[in-house]
Amino acid sequence: MAYVTCASDNTMEGVAGDLAKQSRFRCSLCKGGGKDRPLCLDITAKSKSTACFTELVRLPSFLESKRPRVVAMIALRRVVSHSVDSDFLDLETSAAGQWCLQSLQSSVRELRIAAG
Repeated sequence: MAYVTCASDNTMEGVAGDLAKQSRFRCSLCKGGGKDRPLCLDITAKSKSTACFTELVRLPSFLESKRPRVVAMIALRRVVSHSVDSDFLDLETSAAGQWCLQSLQSSVRELRIAAG
């Protein structure tokens, strides 16, 4: 889900795979290669991705999980780096922002590290 925001900004680059000879993708902005914020090609896809992410962090079954929350926190970093929506980035009112702040107090060490 996080790669949708990367793709909507057209910052995805193909990387040759190792042993399996598969192609993988990486984002030049998320990896620190991009200095300027890219022009968004598909604002609808980006807004749907952030809305879906917001709904995900509200699910009770998600909040009770361990590994999915850690993976989602890592994905949140990618979504935030591409987001221009001030409502989504607002830590005080955003569901994703509130979840990130609450995760700093989690008993799951990996989640606290990822939230930081």
